[in-house]
Amino acid sequence: MRTAYGRMFWGFILVLIDINIPIDLLPDPIGFLLVCSGVSVLIEQFSGGRKVHITGIMLAIVSVPTVFIPQNTVTDLITMWGIYYFALGVLKLVLVFYVFQLMIANARKLGDPQLVKSTTSAMRIYAVTFIAAHIAIPFTINTYGSALMTITTLSTGATLIVEIIFLYQLLKFRKLGGDDGGVEAEACLKDKRVDET
Repeated sequence: MRTAYGRMFWGFILVLIDINIPIDLLPDPIGFLLVCSGVSVLIEQFSGGRKVHITGIMLAIVSVPTVFIPQNTVTDLITMWGIYYFALGVLKLVLVFYVFQLMIANARKLGDPQLVKSTTSAMRIYAVTFIAAHIAIPFTINTYGSALMTITTLSTGATLIVEIIFLYQLLKFRKLGGDDGGVEAEACLKDKRVDET
């Protein structure tokens, strides 16, 4: 799991961070390909990994324009690029949802109910916050001044927080160790239970 979740972690880091001078020095397509590379290690263990892989490939292809057209330069939402970035965000939400499902399946295989619970809670928080932030976007079209600044700040801040929560979950699974979908980590958990008894 160390390799799989490590690659996915760094892949999502590339997607999250944008350094545009003038093109994106941390290209999103590379990030999504890293996610695909990571999940490929787990596909044989978890069927849900295929959904992550397919969605990641789709995003790697459709996100190519983000390398040359930064999102912060798109100010009008009712344009081709505004709609494009909105749809891209929705597709990324689908990818993250599939990754969360994969982590939950992995936690169940490990027989760790606490890990299942914390990952499920993180998934719900991420989904609700991300959907709420996207619902708020259309309301900014005819909003100006301090109201626009407030909505934008709250939306951006909330989205950043849940992105960090998601990355933290990936790190938790990476630290479980092993590159075979959880066999090594499962053995460690069993040893821990034996010690506790």
